[in-house]
Amino acid sequence: MIVFDIRKYNELKNPNPGQLYRTDLLTEEQDAKELGGWFGLLEPGNEVPLHYHERRESIFIPIYGEVMMVLEGEERLIKTGEVVFMPPMVKHGLVNRSDKDCRYFEFVTHPPLEADFVRIPCNFKWVHATDVRRVNWPVPFIIGGSSSHLFRV
Repeated sequence: MIVFDIRKYNELKNPNPGQLYRTDLLTEEQDAKELGGWFGLLEPGNEVPLHYHERRESIFIPIYGEVMMVLEGEERLIKTGEVVFMPPMVKHGLVNRSDKDCRYFEFVTHPPLEADFVRIPCNFKWVHATDVRRVNWPVPFIIGGSSSHLFRV
């Protein structure tokens, strides 16, 4: 069993200021066979590029701050206290438009990260919210359906 202390990760300094920082949480070294995980630190103004995964399922858990998640051309503000399930083939990315870091855990099937990461050429960092089609959530996060799921904790 492994217990991840959120306080430790909320105090962690970014060794590469101004860039996305990721560090492994769960690998084969911890006897994880079918699951991987990492901690991410996304500073204000930074992004995770638009991409998708052919086979990977993932659970995204913000532990500090908030981040704009772009899904299939739509956006949703994800905050601490929410957990997002992402099925394969959903085009998505992150952009931190806030004035604080976003820190998160992400747990995935089919690790490692680079094993199933298909980047989509696009830079949505400077897209204004009014330029992106809005939806009334929880769509496409439909609980019980085949799309992504959003859970409050």
